[in-house]
Amino acid sequence: MNNFDQHILLISPYSPSEDKIAQYSATLFDVFNKKINTPFKLKICAVTSENFTYDNYKEVQYVLNPLKRQEYFNLADNINKDGQISSVLIQHNINLYGRENGDNLLFLLYSVKKPILLFLNEVPEKADYRFKELLKSITSRANVILVGNKFHKEILINQYEIICDKIELVNEKINFDENLIGVTANNFTSISIDKEALIYADLFLRYSVNKNIEFTVPPLSLEILRKALDYEQNKKHTISENSILHNSEVIHAICLYHKLTNVVYGLKVIELLLMEINDCICKNMEHINMHKSLEGKEEKDMVSAFSAMAILLSIKDDKIPVQLYSQAKTNYQNILKLSETFTSFSAHAGLLKGLYIYYTIFPEERIKENALIIADKLIEKYYQEVQIEEEQKWIENSYHSANSKLSEALLYAYLLSGVEIYKVIAIVTFDWIIANSFREGYLNCVSNTTFGTSKNYFDYKPAEVTETIITLSLFYEVFDDDLYLRYIKTAFNWYSGYNNIKTAIHYPEFDICFDGISENKLLPSISDFAAINYLIARLVLDLKNNKKNLLKTNIENETEILNQ
Repeated sequence: MNNFDQHILLISPYSPSEDKIAQYSATLFDVFNKKINTPFKLKICAVTSENFTYDNYKEVQYVLNPLKRQEYFNLADNINKDGQISSVLIQHNINLYGRENGDNLLFLLYSVKKPILLFLNEVPEKADYRFKELLKSITSRANVILVGNKFHKEILINQYEIICDKIELVNEKINFDENLIGVTANNFTSISIDKEALIYADLFLRYSVNKNIEFTVPPLSLEILRKALDYEQNKKHTISENSILHNSEVIHAICLYHKLTNVVYGLKVIELLLMEINDCICKNMEHINMHKSLEGKEEKDMVSAFSAMAILLSIKDDKIPVQLYSQAKTNYQNILKLSETFTSFSAHAGLLKGLYIYYTIFPEERIKENALIIADKLIEKYYQEVQIEEEQKWIENSYHSANSKLSEALLYAYLLSGVEIYKVIAIVTFDWIIANSFREGYLNCVSNTTFGTSKNYFDYKPAEVTETIITLSLFYEVFDDDLYLRYIKTAFNWYSGYNNIKTAIHYPEFDICFDGISENKLLPSISDFAAINYLIARLVLDLKNNKKNLLKTNIENETEILNQ
């Protein structure tokens, strides 16, 4: 079944009516069909007893006169016969559906054979016996009951005796920090509406007739990369102000884009990034001469640069100047010297990845030996931890910002050596990560605030999600198991709001990406680094889907601008 073959029929008052519900439904339609990433499209059944004409509203598939009983039966018959309608969302209000208290709606509810989601715009606190029984009958036919606030939910439970498990809160505002960075008032309103639409989409997916549907992704845009480079405006100072980690991720994104399109992008900026990384390496060498080791952040930066240099060296294109390759190789070799002082297992895992990629280009025996020494350390640590916590199939006693890197590193060790134990432990540990990260249909990364067998599913960032996608991509490439591809797609949807707070992290219409998720809300900042991680995840997804040329703007023009 193709994307968007599945429709949700929204039964509601609709434009051109000035009714508040009609206006809300029109806004919801625009957000749902034009902005957010879902596998569904909304279609409209306009509820009106007026002589409105809907010829100019292509989204209006049906019109229901709420005063005519037969039209309810006719509409139900059409819904049941329409194979594209996956489920039905009904906007309910007292007296909206004719007769006393709108009980004509029961004719529809008892006839439709598809999942029904019922939004109650009004829940009277003081209602007579007959109305309570009517509302109980109406809600009994719905798969899920939607309300706009906790007060309505409490009334339904306490006064109408409706089962709590059937009731969902929809349009509560996002709990943003008051000092939200980078989002204007207009954007804030848009994001709040987006969240409502995402909650609807989640419910539609849960109650959909067809469970084997796929999400679409927005068109690939390089605006994120252009903003991160910001080359024309800040030639002299932007690059030096960015972290080495950020610079490395930019190079990674450029290389992935080349792999996808064979287009060389941003050569001038790559040159500046390589010089900046070289300067940082020199500073770290001086630090090691004085203090014998680096701090954790500096280790992480160097490992990221190490992998980025290897990835850049793996790109073969005559348009890339020889001096760029030469600088990348020099940086790589110098970081390799620094790595003798690295202590963390996550740093060692990142080194192993860079060693493997480099070995595929320059098969030097010392590179292979270094990689396998690291792999053996990881295996030894794994057995130590398993003896302590048998249920925890993990390499360390705590989590960190890139849980999957360790499994990825062991799989690279297997590809390098063919030694079976590396593959076995890679699979066991990564299966354990997957089992603990993909919950209730979402990716919920285990936080680096977690120790031992306890698990926290908050305080994680786009980098961790993207790292999971990268590791899934490697496992998919090696084992050709479509399950890994499905996990890649599920993980990518984290950015679009299919996460534990049901809030989009990346907003393509604004080209912004939030910095992650705290316990119950978005982290109150946006950054180029988060956006670059989104772009890397997107490019990995497209490479696995073999998609090309999905850009908003002309590739040749963009490439010419950034290579000037």
